[in-house]
Amino acid sequence: MSEAKQSQSILTSKIMAEASDNYKQRRRTQMIKFYAATFTTLICSRLVFRGVQSRKYIPTLFQANHIQPSYSKRQEAMAAIGYASLLSTSAFGMFIFGTAWVMDISSAKDFGQRMKKFLGGQENQEKIKGMKTDEDTLKVQEGLSSLLEGNKE
Repeated sequence: MSEAKQSQSILTSKIMAEASDNYKQRRRTQMIKFYAATFTTLICSRLVFRGVQSRKYIPTLFQANHIQPSYSKRQEAMAAIGYASLLSTSAFGMFIFGTAWVMDISSAKDFGQRMKKFLGGQENQEKIKGMKTDEDTLKVQEGLSSLLEGNKE
């Protein structure tokens, strides 16, 4: 009996060690993705800051301060859209990877399962399956089915 328990405990500890290594590797990958997104966001924010600072008009001693220098409105608009897109995309990526790291989500499928569980999706599906369908809904369902199948009635 003691040998069986001992071999079972060794087997269990090996499985736990492998699972622990996989867990550590997954968490490390999530951390690296978050830090990469954070670094990208910092670089993008620095680029945006430099772009805004370079457009700032500071007149010298003998220049008129009430007349702005000429500039292309189209180029300004394109630069603003580019900077805003760059910064918002990198910040959104940082938010997504940070949330995945905190909640220990490793894939989109895992995220879907957790949200379904959190929002009570399985219980709601069971309730809907148990409900009876009324006649109007059946008519609409049959009409859509025949339309999709190509039957013209």
